[in-house]
Amino acid sequence: MQLDPQRLGMAVIVVRCIPPTHGNKVRSLREVIGCGTPPWESTLENHSILLGAESLAGYVVSTGHFAENQNLRELPGRDPGYPGQWEESAVAAPIMFAVGIAGCLLVSSTQPNYFTATRSKLVESYAELIALAFDRQEFYAPEQIALGILPSFEVQQPIITGYRQRVIDLVRQALRNHQPLTTLQAEQLVWQQLEEELLTASFH
Repeated sequence: MQLDPQRLGMAVIVVRCIPPTHGNKVRSLREVIGCGTPPWESTLENHSILLGAESLAGYVVSTGHFAENQNLRELPGRDPGYPGQWEESAVAAPIMFAVGIAGCLLVSSTQPNYFTATRSKLVESYAELIALAFDRQEFYAPEQIALGILPSFEVQQPIITGYRQRVIDLVRQALRNHQPLTTLQAEQLVWQQLEEELLTASFH
């Protein structure tokens, strides 16, 4: 991995906006694909969680600007974000087209103060390339984004664990109602349902 040639430990994750329901605003983000070097797994799709305004990714999507936190465990944190497992520092670059934002590229390291100016610039360049893979309708104007606060991974995990079964159940129910859904449509609906549940859970 170009950003971690010495394999000190890094996770690179694409985070995208969850499409708003009923024409409302974007309320959360989802980790959709990623790769890592130990201690992270080489593929990170199975660890998808939702992120909101409390996260570094949420800050970047809300502002449309690159951001970094070189010491996630420094308290009180003066930079946005909080540490996940193994994370010591992290940066995020918005995935943009014109003024629209589709999400961000989030990169985390096991080392504090890891992201030099050169590495940060490389992350921004990767984010610009990733933007080419998104459809134009996946980019949202700043006024369409109003992220909520999401609970911790520990709170999310038992709720998200049932994601795949919920998709299967939704597809079956749609078939019984003679209103078939594609798998992609069902997945989006289930993530929107999970978003609503988790936004509610964050206030308890």
